[in-house]
Amino acid sequence: MIFLIAAFGFFGLMANSHKAEVKARQTLAATSLARELLETSRSRGYAALKVGTEQGSRSVVTSRNSVPGQSLLEYTLTVTQGSSATYKAVQAVVVWKGGRIDMESYVTP
Repeated sequence: MIFLIAAFGFFGLMANSHKAEVKARQTLAATSLARELLETSRSRGYAALKVGTEQGSRSVVTSRNSVPGQSLLEYTLTVTQGSSATYKAVQAVVVWKGGRIDMESYVTP
């Protein structure tokens, strides 16, 4: 009986550990995508950066110990003119089942 209770506790702990690991991988993938979107926008330069919104999605495959995982990341990239004509604000929002990442950067002439 005691062994059975200990076994249930152990398997519950393993399940929670797996969920935390999956969430960490998804968060890392979403952060990398948001950073990539911002860096791509910055590399275009101030003049080529058009004010507006772009939406899309990416399917990301991750693996650990030969166990693949797949997540669908949906993103919104918004470019707005700053309070003065000296900069443009770029915001990247990446959403997936169970999480959201917001990042912002600024581009100057």
